[in-house]
Amino acid sequence: MYKHLLVHVDAGERAAGRVELAAKLAARFGARLTALFAQDDGWRPRSGGPRPSASEDLAAAWTVLEEKADAAGVSHDLWKVPNGELDPGGVAARFCRYADLTILGQPDPEEPRVPVDLASKVLLESGRPVLLLPSGGRVRDVGRRVVVEWFGSRESARALGDALPLLRGAERVHVLDLRARGGCVADDDEPAREVIRHLAAHGIAARAEPTYLSVREAKASGLEVLDVLLNRSADLGADLVVMGGRGRHGVPFPRVARSTQRSLDELTAPVLLSH
Repeated sequence: MYKHLLVHVDAGERAAGRVELAAKLAARFGARLTALFAQDDGWRPRSGGPRPSASEDLAAAWTVLEEKADAAGVSHDLWKVPNGELDPGGVAARFCRYADLTILGQPDPEEPRVPVDLASKVLLESGRPVLLLPSGGRVRDVGRRVVVEWFGSRESARALGDALPLLRGAERVHVLDLRARGGCVADDDEPAREVIRHLAAHGIAARAEPTYLSVREAKASGLEVLDVLLNRSADLGADLVVMGGRGRHGVPFPRVARSTQRSLDELTAPVLLSH
């Protein structure tokens, strides 16, 4: 169960919708809500006009947090990445380690306030699941119609476990099996069979989708696996996609895998990612 949610806030236009959803989820789970104020210190208005001061932006974000949290009836507080940080995304990731779930907005080139690597840094370095909201439109709820991506990988297993609190309240859960053929679990050739059994042990009824496409088959058809996942999720009317976030650590810096970066850039529905 999620008992502490963290949501990224800034003074941008999309922050209000993000906080509103986070407050709604906090009320659903009886959770504490913390907002994390993080902006790129070097940002400049695209209009070329004067830039608000950091204190003005912080005050605007606090006003939004109070309004949305009070309306939802949830306890709340505000943390702040200190001014002058050279790596605000990395610092934000360390804050996120103190929460059960972090709610972020999709990287958006039209929003210069937000550090461009915020989502990828939090995903790779926080050790916590990330709920990423698309920049287009307003997300009013998540977790009623869920698609679970299953690769049989460590990241897929982590995401499945991290999503359980949301899956327990879902009306429909669809498991989309994207493994290469031939697994190591008994009867593993039946799509997503063991995933569905695992979810049933948690009281969650799920069904396997007929699409069973290996990476090799996707490439042979001219598609990438992510395209299959996004298209199928749209067909099913999913308001949440659960998937593993892939990447690497080490020199010279952590980096998300290309497929995961595409997920960050091109998502059309909320995505819960775990690394």
